[in-house]
Amino acid sequence: MPFSQADTIRAAIDKLEQLPPERRERYFAQFEEIGHEARWVQVIVGTVNFAYPYRDDPIERLESSRVAPLAGMALQEWEHETNVILTYRGATSEDVANFVDALFTRVLNAPSGYRVNVTIEEM
Repeated sequence: MPFSQADTIRAAIDKLEQLPPERRERYFAQFEEIGHEARWVQVIVGTVNFAYPYRDDPIERLESSRVAPLAGMALQEWEHETNVILTYRGATSEDVANFVDALFTRVLNAPSGYRVNVTIEEM
């Protein structure tokens, strides 16, 4: 089976989840599509923040784009044409990686062969 971007994304999320609990909340994984830095997603364990270049409701767009919600997902914040912050509870790193991959391809319109730069940063 070929290595996918979801695998790359999952590896970074796994690194975050392996941090000691007292350090986990201070780090996030940043994913940016190579060549299209306006297409980005950030993951903190329990939170997904992503670029949102639209004016319509993000939950409705996720549903119409057939992006399966994460376990316990809730809209925390949304700024038109800027970003969306979602929280989740109980999702596996694989679930989160597949969600992020779907954000890139179904919401942010990255092509199927897109590639991401990955960084893990301290806030």
